[in-house]
Amino acid sequence: MRAFSNALNASKTSSNHQAILTEGNLNRHLWQMSWPMVVGIMAIITVYLVDSFFIAQLGSENLAAIGFAMPVINFLTAMAFGIGSGTSAKLAIAVGSGRILQVKSLIISGLFLALGSAIIFAIIGFFISYPFFDLIIDNKTSLKYLIDYLEIWYLGCFLVVVPMVANSAMRALGDTKTPSLIMLSVALTNLILDPILIFGLLGLPKMGIKGAALATIIAYGFSFSLTIYILLKKHQIWQNFKQCLSLQKKSILQILSIALPATLNNLVAPLSVSITTILIANYGTFSVAAYGVASRLEAFLLINYMALASVMGPIIGQNYAAKKFAMFKLAINNSFIFSTI
Repeated sequence: MRAFSNALNASKTSSNHQAILTEGNLNRHLWQMSWPMVVGIMAIITVYLVDSFFIAQLGSENLAAIGFAMPVINFLTAMAFGIGSGTSAKLAIAVGSGRILQVKSLIISGLFLALGSAIIFAIIGFFISYPFFDLIIDNKTSLKYLIDYLEIWYLGCFLVVVPMVANSAMRALGDTKTPSLIMLSVALTNLILDPILIFGLLGLPKMGIKGAALATIIAYGFSFSLTIYILLKKHQIWQNFKQCLSLQKKSILQILSIALPATLNNLVAPLSVSITTILIANYGTFSVAAYGVASRLEAFLLINYMALASVMGPIIGQNYAAKKFAMFKLAINNSFIFSTI
């Protein structure tokens, strides 16, 4: 808790919306912003591994259901990453240019886009999930478990998308420690709730795979509350709210100009996983269960690159807007060198 309080206090400097990434040593900025993200991303990946560990104890049909659910969850996160990328990129440019009112307008617009897209995603998911998966899943028990799991996810998916976009906004303001601690809180909360809700500990009813979904959504609900609190209290996004509303249309279009192509780009991976899952389904539930676990383990290989990618947007955006083109080019070159090594 002390570490989290320190991070909140440190984020006060970011609430001034200053271009703090245009001065000083670039490599130090890259390191100081990247390592908290490594911790945070590792925590989020651990959430799904913990789910797999406990659900595996319920049987292969439950684990297979999670394997089928992963492409759906990946589509949701791809959409969130797209909106987050658009918000972060335009926000970093606004910060670098010193346009404080636009900074707040972009944050509010990003949150509303996240909420709206999550609601649309949930509505579509409720209508098409059963008929779609009924075509590709022969094991009706796994199909039932899958729908049980997804229905809870759809109800709470806005609790996942909004914090992801909010964390992107905080990173654009130069604060990566707070988002990483929030992601860590998700992992810890999920770790505590998973066995309690899945197996019915502490006098609670045994919920099985529904308990795994509910534990994750509650954990993300906690992060939702934290991110909204921080944006309201520390970054004061509701100050000058009426003036911000006059910029909403412009801000939304700016975000979408990057969010739409970024989302399409991010959808390539989950689309690939979806096609592979459908093909593997021909070999039975054990194969799908194994592939689902392997996919989650594989994500650990990409943590460093995901962390670096998440901080490059704010660094490039702020320096581009401030016309620090030497820093801008150096950031790109150094990231390429690191990734290649």
